[in-house]
Amino acid sequence: MHLSVSTGRIVLSLNKSSQLADAYKAVREIFQNYVNSETPWDGALAESAKGALIYSWAKQEETVTGLVEEAVRAYTSQTDSRYNRYFTKSLANVNTDDLKAAANKLLPEFLLSNS
Repeated sequence: MHLSVSTGRIVLSLNKSSQLADAYKAVREIFQNYVNSETPWDGALAESAKGALIYSWAKQEETVTGLVEEAVRAYTSQTDSRYNRYFTKSLANVNTDDLKAAANKLLPEFLLSNS
């Protein structure tokens, strides 16, 4: 699953699964369990996911080439060239309650029968 800031979409990708239908069913069940509060939110898992997400954004600028690519991308999309840095700093402030609130808002849409 990844977030596209530029398109405003949350993308669930199961294309590397050898059993696509079963993987999709398992993901829906996991989401449903969170929405129904059958699975408790684990702060350690949330922190781990947050750390991985921060790293994935920060690594885009860890080399001179990456920094230049991000600057060009910002210029062509007319956004602030420091967006990634601001975004990663804001991610550090996200807590489990924030994740829970966002999930309760977004996951039910995914769980609709026509999704």
